[in-house]
Amino acid sequence: MSLVLVGLLALPAGTLLHLLAMRMDRWRVDVRWLRCLGCGRPVAWWAALPLFGALLQRGRAGCCRRPLDRLVLLGEVWAALSAVALLAPGGASLWHLVRDALIATTCLTTALIDWRFRHVDPRWLSLATLVLLALAPAAGAAWPDAALGLLCGAALFGGFARLGAALFPAGPTPLGAGDVFIAAFIGAAAGLTQLALALLPGMLLAGAYAAWLMLARRAAARRRVFAYGAWLCLGAWLALVIWPGG
Repeated sequence: MSLVLVGLLALPAGTLLHLLAMRMDRWRVDVRWLRCLGCGRPVAWWAALPLFGALLQRGRAGCCRRPLDRLVLLGEVWAALSAVALLAPGGASLWHLVRDALIATTCLTTALIDWRFRHVDPRWLSLATLVLLALAPAAGAAWPDAALGLLCGAALFGGFARLGAALFPAGPTPLGAGDVFIAAFIGAAAGLTQLALALLPGMLLAGAYAAWLMLARRAAARRRVFAYGAWLCLGAWLALVIWPGG
């Protein structure tokens, strides 16, 4: 199957994952099919097409002229690139593909929730982490390596979170419990041997974004809590799904 076709077929999965992320959390919005996310009015079928609907509307809803939600587009592109990256090498076992698909979808939904709501539900991440550990032997990964990666990732970011709480006692703290759960999931996905490779890109991206906020907004940026976990998910996705071993 052509990789272009694979990417196109995966676009609706990104839309569904975005809606799932909203249902998993607290965004009270009308998400019925063929309804505008901005005003709730009916839209034409072509406007609901993943990615192409946004392009045809030139980035604004035809009914209310509000800007379309960029996070929906991000989810669609994320899913398409993930599908292409998973199937492009060829020869991977079914369980390996299932494991990598779980990593990609968990990183996507967690990043969407953290970016929109600035928090992460640890229940979903804990469940995904346990499933990831269970799949490790069948996917060709060493279970002890995955377990050690989980523990080291959680310990590392648990230490960072405690340090941040000590440095900023009045709050808000740079890292929270959700970031620790994200690091634990990434550790289970990467294993101890690739833990640094999986965590470092997200940490660098988050640092660059924080520096940009400081330069652009100065004093106001110092009081702003940004979605550090979303950047961790993006970095892990790039390291483990898009360019594994790169």
